[in-house]
Amino acid sequence: MKKAFDAAERHQGNYHINSFNGAEVSKYNFGFLNKKYDTVSDSSTGEYSSELIKDVYVSSGKTKAGFISGDYHSCFASDFSFFVLDLIENNYVAVNEDGCLDNAFYDFVSAKGSLIAEIYGVNDPELVKIFTKQLILILKSMDHLDLSLGRAKVTSAFTGNDFTLSLFRTFWNNISWAELFPSLPELAVSLQKNRNVLSGMLLNSQYPVHLEQIGFDFLIKSNVRLRNEMLLISFLDFSVFSWLNLFGFIKYLDQNCDRCVMIDMTDYGRETFSAL
Repeated sequence: MKKAFDAAERHQGNYHINSFNGAEVSKYNFGFLNKKYDTVSDSSTGEYSSELIKDVYVSSGKTKAGFISGDYHSCFASDFSFFVLDLIENNYVAVNEDGCLDNAFYDFVSAKGSLIAEIYGVNDPELVKIFTKQLILILKSMDHLDLSLGRAKVTSAFTGNDFTLSLFRTFWNNISWAELFPSLPELAVSLQKNRNVLSGMLLNSQYPVHLEQIGFDFLIKSNVRLRNEMLLISFLDFSVFSWLNLFGFIKYLDQNCDRCVMIDMTDYGRETFSAL
């Protein structure tokens, strides 16, 4: 960052988040965030619970932001969506000349959203920033965000039956994976074109299964042609499978071997992919 925290001032009754040094973020405690954080710890155990977070954000959505009226599955993707939307709804979040949110916004989200992220095992601040950038693209594709007027705005409430499924369908069917995962855009396009092959493999695999095995089988059964097989497996892990984990469809299993990445599919994942 070239500048220190130079714009944490009130703007039209809201906080103006523009640019700051991450080391100084703790000086600025945003009341509505701290209040939510205080309510998500179990008073009897002192531990944080995703179910408590769900209760908090359903309450926030119904009574404060008016965003969600239906149900949703408590997972990183949903809970962090509500966190980001609430942050944008209650603060002045500037949009730069390129129509993008400033990097300082993502620094701020990473710092203030660490509690929710850690509950779901996302302990790396840089990963939180990456997932937030991808989540913004998904929410924008769902027409819940407008970044065209110099200030980010929440433009519409969710009126469907299940927010998590709607969020996932946008990720799976509507938004370009090349846009979400721009490091290897051609491979991302190939993966998305063959996503039905991948979903079939996920449903029919014997769990727990090595991620590497899914990658090799996917190369055989799909039209993806890649000389470097390990590149595909690494990209699958970082892109699609990371998001399937964030949606609560799969879970990574702890392994002693760093190279042995094992996954399991959750009941919610089986239910969702069976209905695709």
